[in-house]
Amino acid sequence: MGTMYNSEKMLNELVDKNAEFYFLTINDIPRGFLKVNHTFKDESNGFEIEKIYLDQTYAGQGLGNILLNYGIEIARSMNEKNVYLKVMASGLRLIMFYEKMVLKQLTQIFYPLNS
Repeated sequence: MGTMYNSEKMLNELVDKNAEFYFLTINDIPRGFLKVNHTFKDESNGFEIEKIYLDQTYAGQGLGNILLNYGIEIARSMNEKNVYLKVMASGLRLIMFYEKMVLKQLTQIFYPLNS
């Protein structure tokens, strides 16, 4: 699944009982995934899509749209009213994609870098 997700990191995330993964495969090979976090809590009991990852070889083919819509459908099936998704500010292309998908930015959080 690319260099961003090495085997050890992926195995550690897959055993997390508070998360679910949904894989997008092409010719039976994983090319992307959606990770849902079940520990996210807010006043509205919102639903968190923790990660959407897509092999960049397949960018621009509508596959990110499929993963995002699948996550939204999972939230609807659970009767959730809100869906939350965190995006790094450096991911301007992703922010524009999510805005195109009619998601709105609620807040911006800045995390200090360790010196």
